[in-house]
Amino acid sequence: YRQNLAVDFIVAELAFQSLETFYKFVSEFGLIYADNERQFLDCKSSTAAISAF
Repeated sequence: YRQNLAVDFIVAELAFQSLETFYKFVSEFGLIYADNERQFLDCKSSTAAISAF
């Protein structure tokens, strides 16, 4: 089990300057979001994308 994480939480914890900076940084990783608005990261589905990188 891996929970979904709010993108706002990740941005704050990793000290990104803005959401746009975060999305630009992670765009090449192929992360999977839990919702269409990309407000929650699906950690379980994104694990494979990160592992393949």
